[in-house]
Amino acid sequence: MQSAEIDEADWRLVRAFVAVMETGSLSAAAHRTGATQPTLGRQIRELERRSGVTLFFRRGQRLTPTERALALFPRALDVSRAVSGLVREFGRAEDPGEARPVRLTLPTLLADEMLPSLLPALQVAAPQAALEVLPSDGVQDLLRRDADIALRMIEPRQPELVARRIGEVTLGLYAARAYLAEHGTPQTRRELLGHRWIAPLDQAVLEAGAAAAGLDDALANLRALRSDDLRHRLALLRAGLGLGPCHTWIGDRDPNLIRLLPQADFGRMGVWIVANDDLRRSPTLRAVFDALARETSRRLRAAV
Repeated sequence: MQSAEIDEADWRLVRAFVAVMETGSLSAAAHRTGATQPTLGRQIRELERRSGVTLFFRRGQRLTPTERALALFPRALDVSRAVSGLVREFGRAEDPGEARPVRLTLPTLLADEMLPSLLPALQVAAPQAALEVLPSDGVQDLLRRDADIALRMIEPRQPELVARRIGEVTLGLYAARAYLAEHGTPQTRRELLGHRWIAPLDQAVLEAGAAAAGLDDALANLRALRSDDLRHRLALLRAGLGLGPCHTWIGDRDPNLIRLLPQADFGRMGVWIVANDDLRRSPTLRAVFDALARETSRRLRAAV
């Protein structure tokens, strides 16, 4: 007998073995499981064939377990209970009174600057949700369940995901009051070029933004303090170390930041809320999704 035969044994054979062990006869085991006696008999014989050992002595209607059967029974019982429990879990509806982990992933600026004020509304809308926040400027794989719900500033392309566009953000040009007090406030695009900039490391990102602001003809002359971390660039801007792009919903509510030349905005980006297919089956996920979409959209509209 090959060991692979045991590995590949249908778990229903194990269930039949457990039922006969617990009841002592095929008729009682059939009554318990809902199977017929001939079916259970075939399953026991098949399990004996695959294992290569005799599991029961036949004495009339009774089946007496062998020593090998008695030794295997505790482990077989564990397997049967585990599989039965798993089947119940697959068929169990979400318990509205039970905490349900919900993992949110969103860009770091949204996580730091917006989400804290939205969380009370989410907790009211879905009190059973155990929220886990994953701030990230990368794209988490929702299909692999790296997260349940995401806010993104790039349009989702995977048709298996549930996605909704909920607003947009504008990138304005800002500087701290302290910086402008020391270096002067630029009044024209040309004057912007004489200032120190806070810019991303990626030159392509800077070029795209500068082109939108009408500055693409003089990029080579920009003096820049560069960082590839959005939160770090915002901290540098607030510290008065230069001027640079900032989300208007952040910059306009910060009393220490001044918006420069609205005509030199660095463009707009859409905001999407995205979820995996669990959203269709989980009332908790749906409640968090709807509340987050509603509250984020309201906040972005208020910033326009």
